[in-house]
Amino acid sequence: MNRNRSRTEQKSLLEGHTFSVPSITGNPFTPELVSAVHSLPSLQASLGEITDSLRTIRNLTEEISEIKKDLWEQDGFDHRIKQIAQQQADGDDELQQLRQENRSLKEDVNMLKCIVINLERTVIKNQNDIIDLKSRSMKQNILIHNLPEEDDEDLFVKIPELIKRHFKVQTSFANIHRNGPKIQGKARTITGRLNKFTDKDLVLQAQRDIKSQRAEQAEQAEGTDQNSSEQQNSTFFITPQTPIEISENRKKLLELNSKYWKANVKTRIIGEKLVFPNGSVHRDKVQKPKAEQILGMDQSEREALKKIKVTELETNEGGNIFRGIGGTTECYNHVRDMYKKTLCDKSHAKADHNILVYRFQDSNGQIHEGYNDDGEFGAGRRLVKMMQNLQIKNMTVVISRFQAKHIGGRRFEILENLLADVVLRHTSQ
Repeated sequence: MNRNRSRTEQKSLLEGHTFSVPSITGNPFTPELVSAVHSLPSLQASLGEITDSLRTIRNLTEEISEIKKDLWEQDGFDHRIKQIAQQQADGDDELQQLRQENRSLKEDVNMLKCIVINLERTVIKNQNDIIDLKSRSMKQNILIHNLPEEDDEDLFVKIPELIKRHFKVQTSFANIHRNGPKIQGKARTITGRLNKFTDKDLVLQAQRDIKSQRAEQAEQAEGTDQNSSEQQNSTFFITPQTPIEISENRKKLLELNSKYWKANVKTRIIGEKLVFPNGSVHRDKVQKPKAEQILGMDQSEREALKKIKVTELETNEGGNIFRGIGGTTECYNHVRDMYKKTLCDKSHAKADHNILVYRFQDSNGQIHEGYNDDGEFGAGRRLVKMMQNLQIKNMTVVISRFQAKHIGGRRFEILENLLADVVLRHTSQ
């Protein structure tokens, strides 16, 4: 056997060769040689096992090499892990940046909330100042109602003579005119600015005295002729001119005062306030939510408002959008939540007017009702009156109006029809 052969070739020769033990007659070999010859089969088996083990080791070595390639070479696990680590680091940087931006946005939002709240306070103050200035500018003005119109009438002469004849007061006007375009069959109101402020008080007091005298005469003579009564009802009358905001507030106070007196509560109207016998001042139990209340709500409160079941309808007239939303009401808290829910909705919050009306019966059977015109003066009073006539109870309705073309008194009919539709739809569900 050539010594230069490799061990591998030697192993191959051994694996392919089968040894046989020759029969030996006599005893030409030593015992050691005989023993070695007899052990050759076991040696052959051991060499086969060693060969199998080497083959397994070689396969394992190849697999380990492949694993090393997957781990350490380009696009291997190690490379991928490094990429993931880099992506995570980049993600952490982006997350940190987003957190910083989020904190900055929260600060900006909180700052904007404060600005909006301050703006609302400034707007309310400016509105009150404007109303005060309008009131001062109208200090010497009176309105003359229900006076028939004449062709080519000279109001500078006609009205002072009329006032002197009826009220025995000498007056003169700096300016006087009828309001608005002429309407067939309807007398337009007259606005007059007196030269003297004191004349206004004299005229109004004289009118009150005459009204009291007529009331006393009516009580004494119950059989007064019907035509005479109708004539008195058609007589012109005079009122002081005030801003519409003050005028509407006073009408509301008069309604409340009458209601309390019927309940034997002796309230009084002092200035622009309704005062109870104990000196406390009446306040509406449902106020329009302010920006501070809307913006200050937490998430749980917003979610609770979203769960309130409502019915919403919309109509359009000459570009004017009227959007009504109604829900069931059993207490004042329900009314407040309904108003707040509406004003949290951007589709309602940006409306020119959000008119609130409500009417419900409590557990004692007492009816509670009220309204907030939100600048659409006269609307709330008419809608509550409609709810009374139709005996609508346990409902709150908010109607949002987006103004466009001028539609005059037609708007009240639209508001009434929309309220009826919302109530009907909600109660039928």
